[in-house]
Amino acid sequence: MEMYSLIKETDPATTFIGLGVDSTDYTEFAGFVNPRGYHGMGPWYRLSELIDLTDGRSDTLRYTNGEAAGVVSVTAQLLSSGTVGIQFAIEDFITSFDTSADFEAVGADLWRFMARGNGTVHVWSEGVLTAEHPDVQLDVTNAGYRASDNAYSVGLPATASEVITVGAFTNVSVAGETATEGALATFSSIGPTTDGRIKPDIVSPGENVISARSAESDPDPSLLTTDGLYYRESGTSMASPVTAGAIALYLQRYPTATYSDIKALMAAQAATDTHKSSAGALPNSNWGPGKLDIFAMLTNGPSDGGTAIPSDTVARADFSGNGTVDFNDFLTFVTAFGSSTGAPNYDARIDLDDNGEIGFSDFLIFSQAFGQTVST
Repeated sequence: MEMYSLIKETDPATTFIGLGVDSTDYTEFAGFVNPRGYHGMGPWYRLSELIDLTDGRSDTLRYTNGEAAGVVSVTAQLLSSGTVGIQFAIEDFITSFDTSADFEAVGADLWRFMARGNGTVHVWSEGVLTAEHPDVQLDVTNAGYRASDNAYSVGLPATASEVITVGAFTNVSVAGETATEGALATFSSIGPTTDGRIKPDIVSPGENVISARSAESDPDPSLLTTDGLYYRESGTSMASPVTAGAIALYLQRYPTATYSDIKALMAAQAATDTHKSSAGALPNSNWGPGKLDIFAMLTNGPSDGGTAIPSDTVARADFSGNGTVDFNDFLTFVTAFGSSTGAPNYDARIDLDDNGEIGFSDFLIFSQAFGQTVST
């Protein structure tokens, strides 16, 4: 496993880091970890000395009975004046989860990151539980212990400057689950970046998102819709494709839009509601500027790459002649105009993208502009 640390506002010559180890019990059926005692730590590493070692250094940590717990390899790099990046690679020798084994260090180990000196310490880990994790029953009594939090948890590559970083909110509530519709998902990472930039850049539906099920899949039955054709999934891996699809629609109407154009308009047109008030004024490190609103983006975007809706087109959009735009009008719209157009009348010029083809963004604009009672 690996652990990363960034120490800012520090003097490398007077700042030290180290790792200690706790052996544990792991009760599989109860599902939690109990520490079996602190075994001490390896050497203190002075940051300035680590920086000078091109290949870093490695040390073996041992339990009190002399058995090797694992090998710790650490490297450090001076990233800028007063900022040091550190990488730990930990090879844990204990891999057994046999709770019946009579060995002092049965189960997974808990590794303690320690620092002394000056500076602000950030730590990220891969595949590691922290003492605040609900499955870790660890009563920390050390007065120097600092509890972890979720701030600065947005990771690579989402911290890059020219990407759109997407957080997730709950799409729908599900009976028997605690997630609240519209609220920030518990798994949605929180900014800012360590250089102070607000992340995420937008928040989209990501928890309990319903999508088509592959016929070849074998999903958990509890996540299927009643007809078995759709599947419920959660994650920022759901929120990201929602956002990517929305951007694709925007680019269909505004093909010359740049990354900066899209990001700025996405922020300016973001939807807000009461769920975000607990995180403070927008933009903030939980929600960024707010929730994705592609309708607002399409109808309030720049004029280049698209065409303004002619005012008298509204009266001509009611194809069924009943005074109200409805789904039959949309069917007529697709049938009549789902190909290259060019006739000089307004009906044929319903191509709002002005590219000669009817696309899905035309339908979105059509629905937004004409989804109401109109005069004929």
